[in-house]
Amino acid sequence: MRPNALLTAGAWLLPRVLLESPNDLYFEGGAQFAQAGVLPSTPVLVFSGDLFTTGEFTVMAENVEVCHPHSLYHGLLSLMATYYCFNIAYPDKNKRTFEFLQKVALGLRDGKKLSPRVATVFSKLGCQ
Repeated sequence: MRPNALLTAGAWLLPRVLLESPNDLYFEGGAQFAQAGVLPSTPVLVFSGDLFTTGEFTVMAENVEVCHPHSLYHGLLSLMATYYCFNIAYPDKNKRTFEFLQKVALGLRDGKKLSPRVATVFSKLGCQ
């Protein structure tokens, strides 16, 4: 198994585990979505190919390519950085996913309690 295969699987499953739709985070099919005008105005991660072996990833914001991370996990982190650098609020549709990544995966606490769903997942993972 590739070393970051578990990170990739976890990143792919995270929105689903937190009862959110991944459709506002990930778009499969490559950067041609930008040309077709189907991407939302909020930053998203666009990918093509096999997520575990040969995937190509692009973070896009307002139909502009921001960066090309080398994995889904790094793509999500780059997506978070895009929200931070451009001072964009996390979208409500995926606020728990971003909260988990920010507060649990990266350990960046803001003094607020974890939302109930994120706290439940955090606890079930055995994180303390």
